[in-house]
Parts: sequence; structure tokens; C-alpha cells
Amino acid sequence: MKSICFKISYLFLLVLISIKSYAQKEKHKIKLFDDDIVHKIEITINHENYNKKLSSYKTNRATENKYFLANIIIDSTEINNIGIRYKGESSFDFVTTLKKSFKIDFNAFVLGKKYQGYSKINLNNNFKDPTQIREKLFLDLLKKLNQPYQKNAFAAVYVNSDYIGLYLMTEDINKKFLKRNFDQNNGTFIKGSPKADLNIFTDTEKSYKEYYSLENKINKKKHWKKLISFIKKINKGDKDYYSKIEPILNIENTITQWALNNCIANTDSFNMGHAHNFYLYFGKKIEWISYDGNYSFGAFEKGFNLTNFIEADLYSTKIAPQNPVLVHFFINDKTIREKYKQIIDSKIIPILESQKFLSSIEKYKNLISNYVKTEKYGFYSYDDFLLSYNNNIGDINDPGAFSPGLTTFIKQRVEYIKYKTKDFN
Repeated sequence: MKSICFKISYLFLLVLISIKSYAQKEKHKIKLFDDDIVHKIEITINHENYNKKLSSYKTNRATENKYFLANIIIDSTEINNIGIRYKGESSFDFVTTLKKSFKIDFNAFVLGKKYQGYSKINLNNNFKDPTQIREKLFLDLLKKLNQPYQKNAFAAVYVNSDYIGLYLMTEDINKKFLKRNFDQNNGTFIKGSPKADLNIFTDTEKSYKEYYSLENKINKKKHWKKLISFIKKINKGDKDYYSKIEPILNIENTITQWALNNCIANTDSFNMGHAHNFYLYFGKKIEWISYDGNYSFGAFEKGFNLTNFIEADLYSTKIAPQNPVLVHFFINDKTIREKYKQIIDSKIIPILESQKFLSSIEKYKNLISNYVKTEKYGFYSYDDFLLSYNNNIGDINDPGAFSPGLTTFIKQRVEYIKYKTKDFN
């Protein structure tokens, strides 16, 4: 009897030790989105030409969500049997090196698998950005403005032991993201694909499917109806526009994000030129969610020279005359226009001018410098990286063929906005 009790006690002690050991490991595990460090991500893909394989999945748009089996080590923690695929639009289509953007799905092959509570993460390749921090700054600004934002951190990415380069690792915009930002996640959830300008088509969902992606998996017809109803309402411009839209849409947050896009010349955004890179979440009110900031601070627009970026219209650039929704918001409704101006004056410009924000630029530059220096698949030289923080790269009069010096551009853009807002109405 004593022998049995001893064995049970011994086994119980082993279990306690095991639990304590696991808890200690979890306690000391590096947090996934600790942005004070550059994380190390090592991916193993068992294919002799993984680039060709993943590219074939991505090029075939009908199967772009298909994942390839891989293993991954994140900051020394090994996770086997995860899914990997290429992601992105221009950041994939126009990239000729191995430094393409990735999406990692931990539960693509093992249902329910997560890492530190996350089922998916993105590895963004900082395309068209010699500083490699533009998207990081964009997300930081969203956070400072109390807007929904993706958690993020820099990562040095290796594939099959080959150093591919420096990436920005970001949280996936999914149910976990919704719960963190809105304290709920069961509402209609829509992604704006290219040319999702919120214009009215027909009464059937078919005409919207080319421009919007429904993220909900069940009751799809109900969710499409909600989107169509919303689009119809915001296209009805009249004298009481603000009072009719405010109960259904979080206007304050929506125009805050639009104002940010404008002030930092993020042309690859809904209100600046290309009508995409946003989600809509139908919660207590309809919430706007902006993402994809690598073109921020005048990084790229094929029709813009440097002057066009610095002096970009304070409401929008190319799209407004063709987009009735933006016309209703900014041209016809005085209340919204006044709120928009107030947000720029009292919230955005003070942040862009603050020493704390400018210091963060230098901080990130120092943090990533050595990782950029050793890149062999990058889009710019290390010399360009060093110059690009204060100096223009390329011909500033040749649209699409240059990159503005980051800190210089911020100062010039802010000065222009302050000058124009004196009589902004």
C-alpha cells in the first residue's frame, strides 16, 4: 500500500514539475509582437524550388489561398506542419527577387493550431520603401490615434537557411483582431478589394463580388444584403447627410483614418487613389479598418512627382470626382468637412510634428540597420537605405521613379497642410 502511495505521489510530483517547467518556458518566451527587437523567423519548405511552387499557387488567382506545407521556427520556438503562401498585389506582381511577402497559417493543416493565440500572421516585404519602416510608422500612427491597428514587429526571415531579408510581421485581420479592437467579432465582415469604391451596382450580390470579399463563412446572403444596404444609404446625399449616416457608421474613426492617409500621402488607400486596402466591420456601428501602409509618405504613385505628393489635395487625390461617396462626405456635408479639418489640426499634425514621432524614426533605423545591410534580395542598396531617411532617392520629377527622403518629406507635407488649412473649408 505504501509503495502504491509513493508511486502516485512521485507521479504527481513529476506532473507538477512538468507544468511548472512549461509555465516557466511560456513566461520567458519572446512575445510575438514585441517591437523593441528584430525577431528571427526560420522557415523550412521541403521543395527543391519553393519559389516556383508558391508562385504558381499565387499566380492562379482562383487558388491563391492554397497553402503549402512547411515548418517554422519563431525566436527559437519550433512549430511544425504549418501552411505558407505568397501574398500581396503589387508587392508580389512586381517583385523579381525571392523577397516576396508571405502569409503564415498555423492551422492550415492541423485544425486549431495557434502560436501565442494567433492562427495567422503576415510577413510583409516593405516593397517600394528604401527606409523599410513606412508601414511600421503607418501602424504606429493608427495606434496613436486610437484607431483599429494591426500589432506588428520587424523580423529577419530565413527560408531553408537562406536569409531572405527584413520584413514587417503583422497581425492578421481576423476574428481575434476584431475582438481586440471592438470587443466583438460576430458581425458582417467585408474586405474591400481593388476598385471597392462603395458605388451602387445592382440589388444582387453577384455584381459586388468582384470588388468585395465576404469574410463570414455562414449566412452569406444575409451579410451581402447588409453591405448592399449600407452602400445604398451612404450614396444618398442630401442636406441631412451627417445625421442620417452617423447612427450607422462610426464617422469619427472613418474620417480620422482618411485624414491620416491624406496627411501622410498614402496613395494606395480608399480615399487617396485606388479604393481598396480596407475592411468594414458591422458591429454596434459600422467600423472602418485601414491597412497596408508601405506606400505611405509618398513612397510610390505612378502618376505623381514629388511636388504632387507634397501638395496633394487635402480631401483626396484622383478618386474624389469619380466617387459619389467622397463627394457626399467632403463636398456636400459641412459638418463632416469641419470634423475632418479639426482632426487634421488637433490630432494628426501635432503627432507628425512631435519629437517623439521623429525620434521613433531614428530608433527604427538603428534597430534594423544591420539586417538591411546584409540583405541580398532587397529592392534597394544599403547606401540608398542610409540616404533615404533624409534624402530623395531617384529623379523627383519622374513619377514612380523616386522615393522621397522620409523626414524631409514629413516636414514639407506638414508645412503645406498647415498653410492650406488656414482657409480650409
